[in-house]
Amino acid sequence: MSKAIGIDLGTCNSAAAFAMGREIAMVRSRNGASPYGGKSFPSFVLFTYDGEMQAVGKPARAGGLLEPELLVWGVKRLVGLPYQTAKNKG
Repeated sequence: MSKAIGIDLGTCNSAAAFAMGREIAMVRSRNGASPYGGKSFPSFVLFTYDGEMQAVGKPARAGGLLEPELLVWGVKRLVGLPYQTAKNKG
């Protein structure tokens, strides 16, 4: 039986699906409802001031409203760029 997973890494939202044989299903978000029936999740990661990951997805987006300097999002636009270029754009 073949198995595969696919990821749609979006700038603001992401989604994932898996296939096992002929069965294909979207991965549901842990954080409940989303604009796409709970099958997409915000592409946000929130860190602490010590650099530890604090939250991902919807909780990270909410926490980033209070501390935007700790929030990482929109990284997709930097994928494939040389490090110095991405660093200057980020």
